[in-house]
Amino acid sequence: MQKPTYRVIPRKGGRTFDVEMTASNSSPTIVNCFSTESDAWEWVYEQRQVERFARRLKRDPEGHGRA
Repeated sequence: MQKPTYRVIPRKGGRTFDVEMTASNSSPTIVNCFSTESDAWEWVYEQRQVERFARRLKRDPEGHGRA
């Protein structure tokens, strides 16, 4: 399974930023909108953290091997 990729795109003529996600075998989709670029990148970072956590959980659902 390929990880989704994210892109922060400034809207033309405005001061908002869209976050675009591209998953494997699908076309890019706008998944969120923010009033600042830093908020958009923070959201992207949080999504990556959640994806990492979900992959770990899938590998070891009961948390064995973790202190």
